[in-house]
Amino acid sequence: MAQLKGFVTHIIYRNNGNGYTVFELKDENELLPEYLMLWFSRPEFDRYARFKSHGSVREIMDWDEMCKVELPVPSIEKQRSIVKAYNTITDRIELKRKINDNLAA
Repeated sequence: MAQLKGFVTHIIYRNNGNGYTVFELKDENELLPEYLMLWFSRPEFDRYARFKSHGSVREIMDWDEMCKVELPVPSIEKQRSIVKAYNTITDRIELKRKINDNLAA
């Protein structure tokens, strides 16, 4: 899974062909792409996807299987809050990493 930055409504999903399946969220007032990517990035989803995937060199989860995934969709306000909290934490971690790198130099 990947999210194209600058094209926030597009989520790329690798399909079982040679390329990628790109899907677009129909209504960002119901589901934020950033929230969806956070959910897809969870270790639990990774384990589920690996269990449901096939292939030896490049594991692939079929699109039909992807469509069966159930995901909780809280209110748009709650999604925004979750995304904001995540971004705040990751920004702070990155800032502290930079500070530590400067102190080590």
